Amino acid sequence: MHTFFHGWRRKAGVITLAMACVVTCGWLRGRTHIDVVDYSMRFTTVSITSSRRGVMWESDTRPSEYPNEASGFQYNVYEEHGWYEPHFLQIEGHVFGFAGFLFYWRETTADVVGGTLVNAPYWSIAVPLTLLSAYLIIWKPRKRV
Repeated sequence: MHTFFHGWRRKAGVITLAMACVVTCGWLRGRTHIDVVDYSMRFTTVSITSSRRGVMWESDTRPSEYPNEASGFQYNVYEEHGWYEPHFLQIEGHVFGFAGFLFYWRETTADVVGGTLVNAPYWSIAVPLTLLSAYLIIWKPRKRV
């Protein structure tokens, strides 16, 4: 067993497999819960959301006349009831999406909250990590000549 982990490839493969397992656990939890981590600053709020849609990164920029009232981290858990829609997708902006991926952006003006949103479905993270870990663990390194 000691010779199995000799070299960096198999060690990296096991770490990559552990990361794939963590992402898969998030995928399963996202079927029933929505986890939201927010960090608020004076004019910007950054959110990372795990839901049925996947992992979502959202950043809102407020106009200078409407600063955030509080700063700091906040963690919330909600039960999944249908699809979670980010609050500013209801505003007109630039939306581009395909196969579960979603990209959105809107410029901040004097009276409009602008922002950016990027959503990646869990399969797009878990499958490449699993394939990479299989490659690193199974394939033997080439013999040096």
